[in-house]
Amino acid sequence: MRSLLHVSACSLRVYCQMETQDLAARLEDGNQADGPILLDVRKPEEYEVSHLHGAIRIDSDVDPATLRQTLEPVYKPGTPVVCYCSVGYRSSKLAAKLQNEEWLQKEDVYNLQGSIFKWRNEKRAVFCGDKEVDGVHPYNTVFGLLLASKHRTYKPQL
Repeated sequence: MRSLLHVSACSLRVYCQMETQDLAARLEDGNQADGPILLDVRKPEEYEVSHLHGAIRIDSDVDPATLRQTLEPVYKPGTPVVCYCSVGYRSSKLAAKLQNEEWLQKEDVYNLQGSIFKWRNEKRAVFCGDKEVDGVHPYNTVFGLLLASKHRTYKPQL
């Protein structure tokens, strides 16, 4: 759960980090209606290889109107909005952008600590559509080193 430092950061309008184990616990609760909104902030070819179940793919440089159009139908105050990418850089940019949206409660915005690489390295499930798969797109050869080699793949596993 949130540490005191994270709560203080949230109150200062800095997005919060959510640990992978905290997200896993929220997802295991099984109540999709009250579950977090997952925003995958990777390129389409990365998302097509795998993503977290139920994630919505969105560009990190999305304009405010598209962002609102995407989130407003599924967001209600108190619903966590969790952004992730490969390691956290692109998703942290989107989380910061979400902090400027007046219609969204600031304390609902999170960046997934370590993002999908950490998630998968911890042997947590990733999906291609509704099918659980092993691989994750490594983004590039440098950042890919942060992902266990057995999980690196550039093509969807159909």
